[in-house]
Amino acid sequence: MNRDTRAIRRNKASCIRHGVLLAVLIFASSAGPAAGSWTLRAGEAPVALLDNGAGGDAAGPLTAYATSDIQTPPLHVTPWPALQALSLTPVDPPSPPPSPIHISGVLMYRLFTDPYPPVAGGANLNALTPTPAFPTINDGILETATTWTFSPTLSLFADLTLENTTGANFSPSDIEETYLDAHNLFGVSGLGVRLGRDRVKLGITGLLLDENVFDGGRRDGFEARATQIGPLSVLGFMQYSLDDGLQLFNWQSSRRVWGGSVAAQVVPGWTVAVAYRTDTADASEVGPCPGQGCNVGSGWSVGFEGTLTPAVTLSAEVASYTQQGDVARWYFQPTVALDLQQLLGLPGQPVLSFWYKNFDPYTAPLDAPLGHMLLPGDFSAFNTNDNLTAVGGKLNVTVTSALSVFLTAEWGAYKNGGPNYNVYSIGAAYSITTDTLIKASYNSYLVDGGVVTTSPVSGLQLSNAQIVLVELTKTF
Repeated sequence: MNRDTRAIRRNKASCIRHGVLLAVLIFASSAGPAAGSWTLRAGEAPVALLDNGAGGDAAGPLTAYATSDIQTPPLHVTPWPALQALSLTPVDPPSPPPSPIHISGVLMYRLFTDPYPPVAGGANLNALTPTPAFPTINDGILETATTWTFSPTLSLFADLTLENTTGANFSPSDIEETYLDAHNLFGVSGLGVRLGRDRVKLGITGLLLDENVFDGGRRDGFEARATQIGPLSVLGFMQYSLDDGLQLFNWQSSRRVWGGSVAAQVVPGWTVAVAYRTDTADASEVGPCPGQGCNVGSGWSVGFEGTLTPAVTLSAEVASYTQQGDVARWYFQPTVALDLQQLLGLPGQPVLSFWYKNFDPYTAPLDAPLGHMLLPGDFSAFNTNDNLTAVGGKLNVTVTSALSVFLTAEWGAYKNGGPNYNVYSIGAAYSITTDTLIKASYNSYLVDGGVVTTSPVSGLQLSNAQIVLVELTKTF
Protein backbone atom coordinates (compact mmCIF):
# COMPACT_ATOMS: atom_id res chain seq x y z
CA MET A 1 0.00 0.00 0.00
CA ASN A 2 1.57 3.28 -1.04
CA ARG A 3 1.82 6.35 1.15
CA ASP A 4 -1.03 8.24 -0.64
CA THR A 5 -3.47 5.39 -0.09
CA ARG A 6 -2.70 5.17 3.68
CA ALA A 7 -3.19 8.94 4.05
CA ILE A 8 -6.59 8.80 2.39
CA ARG A 9 -7.74 5.99 4.75
CA ARG A 10 -6.53 7.92 7.85
CA ASN A 11 -8.48 10.99 6.73
CA LYS A 12 -11.67 8.89 6.24
CA ALA A 13 -11.37 7.29 9.70
CA SER A 14 -10.86 10.69 11.30
CA CYS A 15 -13.94 12.10 9.54
CA ILE A 16 -16.02 9.11 10.69
CA ARG A 17 -14.92 9.55 14.33
CA HIS A 18 -15.69 13.30 14.28
CA GLY A 19 -19.06 12.70 12.63
CA VAL A 20 -20.13 10.16 15.27
CA LEU A 21 -19.11 12.50 18.08
CA LEU A 22 -21.00 15.40 16.49
CA ALA A 23 -24.14 13.26 16.09
CA VAL A 24 -24.06 12.25 19.77
CA LEU A 25 -23.74 15.87 20.86
CA ILE A 26 -26.61 16.98 18.63
CA PHE A 27 -28.91 14.21 19.93
CA ALA A 28 -28.08 14.92 23.57
CA SER A 29 -28.72 18.65 23.18
CA SER A 30 -32.04 18.08 21.40
CA ALA A 31 -33.37 15.70 24.08
CA GLY A 32 -32.97 18.27 26.86
CA PRO A 33 -34.32 17.87 30.41
CA ALA A 34 -37.22 15.57 31.14
CA ALA A 35 -40.58 17.27 31.44
CA GLY A 36 -41.35 17.33 35.13
CA SER A 37 -37.85 16.06 36.08
CA TRP A 38 -36.19 19.40 36.59
CA THR A 39 -36.55 23.01 35.62
CA LEU A 40 -33.86 25.65 35.78
CA ARG A 41 -34.99 28.33 38.22
CA ALA A 42 -33.32 31.68 37.87
CA GLY A 43 -31.36 32.09 41.08
CA GLU A 44 -33.96 29.86 42.84
CA ALA A 45 -35.43 33.13 44.16
CA PRO A 46 -38.82 32.60 45.90
CA VAL A 47 -41.51 35.25 45.42
CA ALA A 48 -44.17 35.31 48.20
CA LEU A 49 -47.76 35.72 47.03
CA LEU A 50 -49.54 37.05 50.12
CA ASP A 51 -53.14 38.14 50.58
CA ASN A 52 -52.82 39.96 53.89
CA GLY A 53 -51.18 36.94 55.41
CA ALA A 54 -53.20 34.31 53.57
CA GLY A 55 -52.70 32.76 50.20
CA GLY A 56 -55.18 32.45 47.40
CA ASP A 57 -56.74 29.47 49.09
CA ALA A 58 -56.88 31.22 52.46
CA ALA A 59 -54.70 28.46 53.90
CA GLY A 60 -51.44 30.41 54.20
CA PRO A 61 -48.70 32.02 52.08
CA LEU A 62 -48.07 30.72 48.61
CA THR A 63 -44.62 30.61 46.95
CA ALA A 64 -43.78 31.06 43.28
CA TYR A 65 -40.45 31.18 41.45
CA ALA A 66 -39.08 33.50 38.82
CA THR A 67 -39.19 31.87 35.40
CA SER A 68 -36.13 31.21 33.22
CA ASP A 69 -35.56 31.52 29.50
CA ILE A 70 -34.98 27.77 29.10
CA GLN A 71 -38.09 25.92 27.99
CA THR A 72 -38.75 22.28 28.75
CA PRO A 73 -39.34 19.98 25.77
CA PRO A 74 -42.73 18.61 24.82
CA LEU A 75 -44.15 15.94 27.11
CA HIS A 76 -43.69 13.21 24.50
CA VAL A 77 -39.92 13.69 24.43
CA THR A 78 -38.25 11.14 26.70
CA PRO A 79 -34.52 11.65 27.53
CA TRP A 80 -32.04 8.89 28.18
CA PRO A 81 -32.16 7.46 31.73
CA ALA A 82 -28.58 8.62 32.19
CA LEU A 83 -29.67 12.21 31.62
CA GLN A 84 -32.65 11.84 34.05
CA ALA A 85 -30.23 10.81 36.78
CA LEU A 86 -28.35 14.08 36.28
CA SER A 87 -31.43 16.31 37.01
CA LEU A 88 -30.37 19.63 38.57
CA THR A 89 -33.41 19.74 40.92
CA PRO A 90 -35.18 16.61 42.24
CA VAL A 91 -38.85 16.05 41.50
CA ASP A 92 -41.07 17.81 44.09
CA PRO A 93 -42.83 15.34 46.41
CA PRO A 94 -46.62 15.12 46.06
CA SER A 95 -48.61 17.51 48.21
CA PRO A 96 -50.20 15.94 51.29
CA PRO A 97 -53.94 15.36 51.03
CA PRO A 98 -56.11 18.10 52.53
CA SER A 99 -57.19 17.61 56.12
CA PRO A 100 -60.69 16.12 56.48
CA ILE A 101 -61.35 18.44 59.44
CA HIS A 102 -61.83 22.18 58.96
CA ILE A 103 -62.34 24.55 61.91
CA SER A 104 -63.36 28.20 61.75
CA GLY A 105 -64.80 30.56 64.31
CA VAL A 106 -65.55 34.00 65.61
CA LEU A 107 -64.58 35.82 68.80
CA MET A 108 -66.95 38.66 69.63
CA TYR A 109 -67.39 41.29 72.31
CA ARG A 110 -70.56 43.40 72.49
CA LEU A 111 -71.59 46.29 74.70
CA PHE A 112 -75.28 47.22 75.04
CA THR A 113 -76.31 50.23 77.05
CA ASP A 114 -79.53 52.19 77.58
CA PRO A 115 -79.88 54.88 80.26
CA TYR A 116 -83.68 54.43 80.02
CA PRO A 117 -84.19 50.70 79.35
CA PRO A 118 -87.60 49.31 78.34
CA VAL A 119 -89.93 48.49 81.22
CA ALA A 120 -92.18 46.17 79.18
CA GLY A 121 -91.48 43.21 76.99
CA GLY A 122 -91.17 40.31 79.42
CA ALA A 123 -90.32 37.10 77.59
CA ASN A 124 -90.53 39.02 74.31
CA LEU A 125 -87.35 40.97 75.10
CA ASN A 126 -84.25 40.03 73.21
CA ALA A 127 -81.90 38.30 75.68
CA LEU A 128 -79.37 41.14 75.22
CA THR A 129 -81.79 44.03 75.69
CA PRO A 130 -80.85 46.24 78.67
CA THR A 131 -83.33 46.15 81.56
CA PRO A 132 -83.79 48.28 84.70
CA ALA A 133 -81.82 45.63 86.61
CA PHE A 134 -78.98 45.63 84.03
CA PRO A 135 -79.01 48.91 82.04
CA THR A 136 -75.57 48.03 80.61
CA ILE A 137 -74.79 44.55 79.32
CA ASN A 138 -71.38 43.15 78.39
CA ASP A 139 -71.44 40.06 76.23
CA GLY A 140 -68.56 37.86 75.10
CA ILE A 141 -68.90 35.03 72.60
CA LEU A 142 -66.60 32.34 71.28
CA GLU A 143 -68.23 30.36 68.50
CA THR A 144 -66.54 27.56 66.59
CA ALA A 145 -67.75 25.72 63.53
CA THR A 146 -66.21 22.36 62.63
CA THR A 147 -66.72 20.40 59.42
CA TRP A 148 -65.49 16.80 59.30
CA THR A 149 -65.54 15.40 55.77
CA PHE A 150 -65.73 11.61 55.71
CA SER A 151 -66.17 11.23 51.97
CA PRO A 152 -67.20 13.32 48.94
CA THR A 153 -70.85 12.74 49.91
CA LEU A 154 -70.82 12.55 53.73
CA SER A 155 -69.80 15.13 56.34
CA LEU A 156 -70.49 16.14 59.93
CA PHE A 157 -71.01 19.78 60.91
CA ALA A 158 -71.00 21.13 64.47
CA ASP A 159 -71.39 24.71 65.73
CA LEU A 160 -70.86 25.33 69.46
CA THR A 161 -71.10 28.65 71.28
CA LEU A 162 -69.59 29.67 74.61
CA GLU A 163 -71.03 32.91 75.98
CA ASN A 164 -70.60 35.08 79.04
CA THR A 165 -73.24 37.77 79.56
CA THR A 166 -73.80 40.29 82.33
CA GLY A 167 -76.17 38.74 84.85
CA ALA A 168 -75.48 35.17 83.72
CA ASN A 169 -72.85 32.57 84.52
CA PHE A 170 -70.17 31.67 82.00
CA SER A 171 -71.13 28.32 80.54
CA PRO A 172 -71.68 26.57 77.22
CA SER A 173 -74.48 28.63 75.76
CA ASP A 174 -75.88 26.59 72.91
CA ILE A 175 -75.29 23.95 70.31
CA GLU A 176 -76.29 26.13 67.41
CA GLU A 177 -76.17 23.43 64.76
CA THR A 178 -75.01 19.80 64.71
CA TYR A 179 -76.00 17.56 61.83
CA LEU A 180 -74.85 14.69 59.67
CA ASP A 181 -75.04 15.80 56.05
CA ALA A 182 -75.33 13.31 53.19
CA HIS A 183 -75.28 15.17 49.87
CA ASN A 184 -75.22 14.39 46.15
CA LEU A 185 -76.73 11.02 46.93
CA PHE A 186 -76.71 8.32 44.23
CA GLY A 187 -74.63 10.66 42.08
CA VAL A 188 -77.51 13.16 41.82
CA SER A 189 -76.30 16.74 42.31
CA GLY A 190 -78.30 18.65 44.94
CA LEU A 191 -79.98 15.57 46.45
CA GLY A 192 -79.30 15.17 50.17
CA VAL A 193 -80.54 14.60 53.70
CA ARG A 194 -79.58 16.00 57.10
CA LEU A 195 -80.05 14.45 60.52
CA GLY A 196 -79.57 16.54 63.65
CA ARG A 197 -79.92 20.24 64.47
CA ASP A 198 -80.14 22.67 61.58
CA ARG A 199 -81.74 26.04 60.82
CA VAL A 200 -84.63 26.10 58.38
CA LYS A 201 -86.11 28.99 56.45
CA LEU A 202 -89.34 28.69 54.49
CA GLY A 203 -90.21 30.94 51.58
CA ILE A 204 -88.67 34.11 50.18
CA THR A 205 -88.87 36.38 53.22
CA GLY A 206 -89.41 33.77 55.94
CA LEU A 207 -92.66 35.17 57.36
CA LEU A 208 -93.89 31.63 58.04
CA LEU A 209 -90.62 30.30 59.48
CA ASP A 210 -87.09 31.69 59.68
CA GLU A 211 -84.77 30.02 62.18
CA ASN A 212 -81.74 31.87 60.80
CA VAL A 213 -83.10 35.13 62.20
CA PHE A 214 -84.96 33.94 65.28
CA ASP A 215 -82.35 32.87 67.84
CA GLY A 216 -84.67 31.83 70.67
CA GLY A 217 -84.55 28.05 70.36
CA ARG A 218 -82.92 25.07 68.72
CA ARG A 219 -84.64 22.07 67.18
CA ASP A 220 -83.41 18.59 66.30
CA GLY A 221 -84.91 16.75 63.38
CA PHE A 222 -84.63 15.49 59.84
CA GLU A 223 -84.70 17.23 56.48
CA ALA A 224 -84.45 16.23 52.85
CA ARG A 225 -83.47 18.51 49.98
CA ALA A 226 -83.46 18.26 46.20
CA THR A 227 -82.14 21.53 44.81
CA GLN A 228 -81.63 20.71 41.14
CA ILE A 229 -84.76 19.02 39.81
CA GLY A 230 -84.71 21.01 36.62
CA PRO A 231 -85.89 24.50 37.64
CA LEU A 232 -87.25 23.23 41.00
CA SER A 233 -85.79 23.23 44.50
CA VAL A 234 -87.62 21.10 47.10
CA LEU A 235 -87.31 20.95 50.90
CA GLY A 236 -89.12 18.77 53.44
CA PHE A 237 -88.44 18.60 57.18
CA MET A 238 -89.63 17.56 60.64
CA GLN A 239 -88.31 18.99 63.92
CA TYR A 240 -88.78 18.11 67.58
CA SER A 241 -89.65 21.04 69.84
CA LEU A 242 -87.03 21.31 72.59
CA ASP A 243 -86.76 23.63 75.57
CA ASP A 244 -83.01 23.43 76.27
CA GLY A 245 -80.57 24.55 73.61
CA LEU A 246 -77.90 22.13 74.86
CA GLN A 247 -80.10 19.06 74.55
CA LEU A 248 -79.47 16.78 71.61
CA PHE A 249 -81.87 14.09 70.45
CA ASN A 250 -84.33 14.72 73.29
CA TRP A 251 -87.52 13.41 71.74
CA GLN A 252 -89.69 13.13 74.87
CA SER A 253 -91.92 16.08 73.98
CA SER A 254 -94.81 15.34 71.65
CA ARG A 255 -94.59 18.77 70.02
CA ARG A 256 -93.45 18.70 66.41
CA VAL A 257 -93.19 21.14 63.54
CA TRP A 258 -93.49 19.77 60.00
CA GLY A 259 -93.06 21.66 56.77
CA GLY A 260 -91.79 21.96 53.26
CA SER A 261 -91.30 24.31 50.36
CA VAL A 262 -90.96 24.29 46.59
CA ALA A 263 -89.14 27.05 44.70
CA ALA A 264 -89.10 27.36 40.92
CA GLN A 265 -87.34 29.67 38.49
CA VAL A 266 -90.28 30.52 36.26
CA VAL A 267 -88.28 32.79 33.92
CA PRO A 268 -84.60 33.80 34.03
CA GLY A 269 -84.04 36.03 37.06
CA TRP A 270 -87.41 35.34 38.69
CA THR A 271 -88.18 32.77 41.39
CA VAL A 272 -91.53 31.77 42.91
CA ALA A 273 -91.73 29.84 46.20
CA VAL A 274 -94.60 28.20 48.08
CA ALA A 275 -94.31 26.76 51.59
CA TYR A 276 -96.39 24.93 54.18
CA ARG A 277 -96.01 24.42 57.93
CA THR A 278 -97.99 22.58 60.59
CA ASP A 279 -97.44 22.26 64.35
CA THR A 280 -98.71 19.19 66.17
CA ALA A 281 -98.83 17.99 69.79
CA ASP A 282 -100.58 15.45 72.01
CA ALA A 283 -103.64 16.66 73.89
CA SER A 284 -101.62 16.98 77.11
CA GLU A 285 -99.26 19.49 75.46
CA VAL A 286 -101.63 21.41 73.20
CA GLY A 287 -102.08 24.29 75.66
CA PRO A 288 -104.87 26.91 75.67
CA CYS A 289 -105.88 27.88 72.14
CA PRO A 290 -105.81 30.44 70.69
CA GLY A 291 -103.01 32.27 72.44
CA GLN A 292 -99.31 32.16 73.23
CA GLY A 293 -99.60 28.80 74.97
CA CYS A 294 -101.21 27.06 72.00
CA ASN A 295 -98.89 24.53 70.35
CA VAL A 296 -100.94 23.46 67.32
CA GLY A 297 -101.89 25.10 64.04
CA SER A 298 -100.91 25.29 60.39
CA GLY A 299 -100.08 27.85 57.72
CA TRP A 300 -98.74 28.51 54.24
CA SER A 301 -96.91 31.18 52.28
CA VAL A 302 -96.39 32.29 48.67
CA GLY A 303 -93.68 34.65 47.51
CA PHE A 304 -91.51 35.75 44.60
CA GLU A 305 -88.30 37.64 43.93
CA GLY A 306 -86.65 38.87 40.79
CA THR A 307 -84.76 41.55 38.90
CA LEU A 308 -86.68 44.28 37.12
CA THR A 309 -83.47 45.84 35.78
CA PRO A 310 -79.82 45.22 36.73
CA ALA A 311 -80.26 47.98 39.33
CA VAL A 312 -83.75 47.19 40.65
CA THR A 313 -84.85 44.02 42.46
CA LEU A 314 -88.29 43.21 43.84
CA SER A 315 -89.51 40.64 46.35
CA ALA A 316 -92.83 40.01 48.08
CA GLU A 317 -94.36 37.36 50.30
CA VAL A 318 -97.75 36.70 51.84
CA ALA A 319 -98.24 34.18 54.66
CA SER A 320 -101.20 32.93 56.64
CA TYR A 321 -101.26 30.93 59.90
CA THR A 322 -104.26 29.57 61.79
CA GLN A 323 -104.07 28.36 65.36
CA GLN A 324 -106.53 25.77 66.61
CA GLY A 325 -109.75 27.55 67.51
CA ASP A 326 -108.70 30.82 65.86
CA VAL A 327 -109.32 32.56 62.55
CA ALA A 328 -106.65 32.79 59.87
CA ARG A 329 -104.04 35.49 60.52
CA TRP A 330 -102.32 37.18 57.57
CA TYR A 331 -98.87 38.68 57.03
CA PHE A 332 -97.71 40.56 53.92
CA GLN A 333 -94.43 42.29 53.05
CA PRO A 334 -93.13 43.53 49.66
CA THR A 335 -89.62 45.02 49.31
CA VAL A 336 -87.83 46.86 46.50
CA ALA A 337 -84.06 47.43 46.42
CA LEU A 338 -82.33 50.10 44.30
CA ASP A 339 -78.66 50.13 43.34
CA LEU A 340 -78.11 53.89 43.21
CA GLN A 341 -74.64 53.56 41.73
CA GLN A 342 -76.03 51.88 38.63
CA LEU A 343 -79.16 54.05 38.50
CA LEU A 344 -77.64 57.48 39.16
CA GLY A 345 -73.90 56.95 38.96
CA LEU A 346 -73.46 57.84 42.64
CA PRO A 347 -70.19 56.92 44.38
CA GLY A 348 -69.98 54.67 47.42
CA GLN A 349 -72.08 51.80 46.04
CA PRO A 350 -75.25 53.04 47.81
CA VAL A 351 -78.13 50.57 48.03
CA LEU A 352 -81.57 51.84 49.09
CA SER A 353 -84.38 49.46 50.12
CA PHE A 354 -88.06 50.20 50.79
CA TRP A 355 -90.69 47.91 52.31
CA TYR A 356 -94.30 47.81 53.40
CA LYS A 357 -95.65 45.65 56.25
CA ASN A 358 -99.16 44.52 57.03
CA PHE A 359 -99.14 42.03 59.93
CA ASP A 360 -102.11 40.60 61.81
CA PRO A 361 -101.71 39.49 65.45
CA TYR A 362 -98.96 36.90 65.62
CA THR A 363 -100.26 33.58 66.88
CA ALA A 364 -97.84 30.89 65.68
CA PRO A 365 -96.56 28.74 68.59
CA LEU A 366 -94.02 30.88 70.39
CA ASP A 367 -92.28 27.89 71.97
CA ALA A 368 -91.79 26.25 68.59
CA PRO A 369 -89.92 27.64 65.54
CA LEU A 370 -91.63 30.82 64.39
CA GLY A 371 -91.50 33.46 61.70
CA HIS A 372 -89.53 36.28 63.26
CA MET A 373 -91.07 39.73 62.73
CA LEU A 374 -87.92 41.76 63.37
CA LEU A 375 -87.78 45.40 64.13
CA PRO A 376 -85.77 46.81 61.23
CA GLY A 377 -82.94 48.22 63.36
CA ASP A 378 -79.43 46.86 63.43
CA PHE A 379 -80.30 45.51 66.88
CA SER A 380 -83.81 44.33 67.72
CA ALA A 381 -84.93 45.09 71.26
CA PHE A 382 -87.99 42.87 70.89
CA ASN A 383 -88.31 39.41 69.40
CA THR A 384 -91.61 40.11 67.65
CA ASN A 385 -93.67 43.12 66.69
CA ASP A 386 -97.14 42.33 65.34
CA ASN A 387 -100.63 43.69 64.58
CA LEU A 388 -99.41 46.68 62.56
CA THR A 389 -99.09 48.45 59.24
CA ALA A 390 -95.84 50.27 58.45
CA VAL A 391 -93.47 51.59 55.79
CA GLY A 392 -89.71 51.70 56.08
CA GLY A 393 -86.40 51.98 54.33
CA LYS A 394 -82.69 51.29 54.71
CA LEU A 395 -79.65 52.90 53.09
CA ASN A 396 -76.21 51.23 52.95
CA VAL A 397 -73.20 53.23 51.73
CA THR A 398 -69.62 52.05 51.25
CA VAL A 399 -67.52 55.08 52.13
CA THR A 400 -64.13 53.37 51.64
CA SER A 401 -63.01 49.80 51.18
CA ALA A 402 -62.89 49.51 54.99
CA LEU A 403 -65.72 51.83 56.13
CA SER A 404 -69.47 51.55 55.55
CA VAL A 405 -72.46 53.29 57.09
CA PHE A 406 -76.16 52.48 57.27
CA LEU A 407 -79.39 54.20 58.20
CA THR A 408 -82.72 52.46 58.87
CA ALA A 409 -86.15 53.96 59.62
CA GLU A 410 -89.69 52.62 59.93
CA TRP A 411 -92.95 54.38 60.68
CA GLY A 412 -96.17 52.57 61.49
CA ALA A 413 -99.30 52.25 63.60
CA TYR A 414 -100.85 49.38 65.49
CA LYS A 415 -104.18 48.12 64.22
CA ASN A 416 -107.54 48.40 65.98
CA GLY A 417 -106.93 52.04 66.89
CA GLY A 418 -103.52 51.42 68.43
CA PRO A 419 -100.82 54.09 68.78
CA ASN A 420 -98.23 55.18 66.26
CA TYR A 421 -94.62 54.02 66.56
CA ASN A 422 -91.30 54.65 64.86
CA VAL A 423 -87.93 52.94 64.67
CA TYR A 424 -84.56 54.51 63.84
CA SER A 425 -81.15 52.92 63.53
CA ILE A 426 -77.91 54.56 62.42
CA GLY A 427 -74.47 53.00 62.49
CA ALA A 428 -71.10 52.38 60.91
CA ALA A 429 -68.78 49.42 60.46
CA TYR A 430 -65.01 49.60 60.02
CA SER A 431 -62.68 46.76 59.01
CA ILE A 432 -59.52 47.14 61.08
CA THR A 433 -58.01 44.18 59.22
CA THR A 434 -59.47 41.64 56.81
CA ASP A 435 -60.64 39.54 59.77
CA THR A 436 -61.31 42.18 62.44
CA LEU A 437 -64.43 44.37 62.35
CA ILE A 438 -65.70 47.05 64.72
CA LYS A 439 -69.28 48.27 64.52
CA ALA A 440 -71.26 50.87 66.41
CA SER A 441 -74.94 51.77 66.14
CA TYR A 442 -77.71 53.69 67.84
CA ASN A 443 -81.12 51.96 67.83
CA SER A 444 -84.39 53.54 68.93
CA TYR A 445 -87.96 52.29 69.30
CA LEU A 446 -90.55 54.89 70.33
CA VAL A 447 -94.28 54.37 70.74
CA ASP A 448 -96.92 56.98 71.58
CA GLY A 449 -97.71 56.74 75.28
CA GLY A 450 -94.43 54.93 75.99
CA VAL A 451 -95.98 51.45 76.41
CA VAL A 452 -98.26 49.37 74.16
CA THR A 453 -99.85 45.93 74.08
CA THR A 454 -99.52 45.27 70.39
CA SER A 455 -102.39 42.77 70.21
CA PRO A 456 -104.92 41.31 72.65
CA VAL A 457 -104.42 37.95 70.88
CA SER A 458 -100.63 37.68 71.20
CA GLY A 459 -100.48 39.81 74.36
CA LEU A 460 -97.05 41.21 73.40
CA GLN A 461 -95.99 44.30 75.34
CA LEU A 462 -93.42 46.82 74.09
CA SER A 463 -92.08 50.07 75.56
CA ASN A 464 -89.67 52.80 74.55
CA ALA A 465 -86.07 51.67 74.05
CA GLN A 466 -82.92 53.50 72.95
CA ILE A 467 -79.93 51.17 72.76
CA VAL A 468 -76.31 51.90 71.90
CA LEU A 469 -74.40 48.91 70.58
CA VAL A 470 -70.63 48.57 70.16
CA GLU A 471 -69.40 45.34 68.65
CA LEU A 472 -65.88 44.02 68.02
CA THR A 473 -65.53 40.84 65.96
CA LYS A 474 -62.48 38.70 65.15
CA THR A 475 -62.88 35.77 62.76
CA PHE A 476 -60.48 32.88 62.30
